[in-house]
Amino acid sequence: MSFIEVQHLRKEYPGVVPLKEVNASIERGEVISIIGPSGTGKSTLLRCLNRLETPTSGRILVDGVDMCDPATDLYAMRRRIGMVFQSFNLFGHMLVVTHEMRFAREVSNRVFFMNEGVVWESGSPEQIFEHPVKPETYGFIFRVRNWVWELRYPDDDYPAMEGSLLEFCARQLLGRRLADACQHVVEELSAEHLPSLAREAGVSGTIATLRLCVPESGDKAVLEVDCRGMVERGVDLERLGAGSHAFSDALVAGYSVRVSSDDPAVVAYEIA
Repeated sequence: MSFIEVQHLRKEYPGVVPLKEVNASIERGEVISIIGPSGTGKSTLLRCLNRLETPTSGRILVDGVDMCDPATDLYAMRRRIGMVFQSFNLFGHMLVVTHEMRFAREVSNRVFFMNEGVVWESGSPEQIFEHPVKPETYGFIFRVRNWVWELRYPDDDYPAMEGSLLEFCARQLLGRRLADACQHVVEELSAEHLPSLAREAGVSGTIATLRLCVPESGDKAVLEVDCRGMVERGVDLERLGAGSHAFSDALVAGYSVRVSSDDPAVVAYEIA
């Protein structure tokens, strides 16, 4: 038997049911992050585990002891079950409820995605954050955050663009290396390669729309460069594709740039 067994757990309040049918097994020493939209029962589950809340039905077994049995000494059991707010590192194992996807990925052995009062999907951090099975999990993990800039030639405000991008990266709490890589790719494209194409083709005004997309996990980014206006005027985007130019050594070590796109007017740079 696992150290903690949750069987058919249900918790009802008047007019709302935060936990409908929760089943889970947790081994001794595991670190499990519980993620999911607000209001899906994550905190209620933790409060039920140490009986700060009384479940409506179901069983919670901790090291073989039924926490829902009226005969159980809850005070003695609670001495074995701590709840820590914010600072997780006081204990080496208690399940963690968090909205910080990067934190959940880094500290967990397993991740529970909760939705509609049940454990919708569980698995390793790699499975949940890179290959989620359920569409609801995918939709939650890969909620994207976007930075958009319309690049003009020859009179774009490059300092304003760089300041806007720096603010976006800081607001999204990107790691320093990924933020530097994103800024470097945007800088080379906007200050060198795209203006060069526009100048040679005699194109002016808005020459491209830059869209930097960062998933909730915050460990990679996609920069889409939409050059539809220039393509319609005969500009060949091959020079922006893979192998046509190399981003310089200023790219942060450990990150690579891969080029792909299904749209002939868009070049997508995957920065990971």
